[in-house]
Amino acid sequence: MKNKKEIKYYFFIFALVVTYWLISAFMQDPPAFSTRITTTTALIAAVTFWMQLKRTENLNEANFIMNLNNQFISNDKLTNVEHALELFYNDSLEVEDISKLELTLDLDRESDDCQRLINYLVYMESLAAIVQRDVMHLDVIDDLFAYRFFIAVNNPIVQKNELLPYANYYQGCYKLSKMWTKKWRAEKRPIPLERYALCDCDKKLMNKPYKPEVKM
Repeated sequence: MKNKKEIKYYFFIFALVVTYWLISAFMQDPPAFSTRITTTTALIAAVTFWMQLKRTENLNEANFIMNLNNQFISNDKLTNVEHALELFYNDSLEVEDISKLELTLDLDRESDDCQRLINYLVYMESLAAIVQRDVMHLDVIDDLFAYRFFIAVNNPIVQKNELLPYANYYQGCYKLSKMWTKKWRAEKRPIPLERYALCDCDKKLMNKPYKPEVKM
């Protein structure tokens, strides 16, 4: 059974052809019958060609999304960070004072966990670049990556240790947070850790230049 989009395309072709023939019939100097047939064939060919381009575009888009997801799930370092972030989020649903929660990652700057978290956030930065350059619409990556994005950038510990002090390096995450949060709020969807939404952070903190600590 043909999908709804294809039915709409066929209806569009039919309406286009009928409109052309009606306009031709009421013209003072209507084109010859053979000309009408030729024009009708060209119209159908043009719409069919456009439909094929859309199918190819949709297929390429689907493959691109699959590759993005496969790159993520095949990377144990990223999925381990995701697991820790998800545990924190799940625990936050059970407690009132979220400040009592701990993130099961070693966030010392020299630790492997810290580097893994940075890699996770850099991956989200790449998603932001894809969206901001109109390579991919936000709706397209919504189902696969919105949750993964929110549990990271809305995590207050991640914000305190990485996103706020190094804000200049995560401008894409800030911009994407603003876009995604606005979209979900408009759709009245529950946002993970919304009370700590990155886009709602103090702008003074976000724009504060990072100054590395000097070890004595």
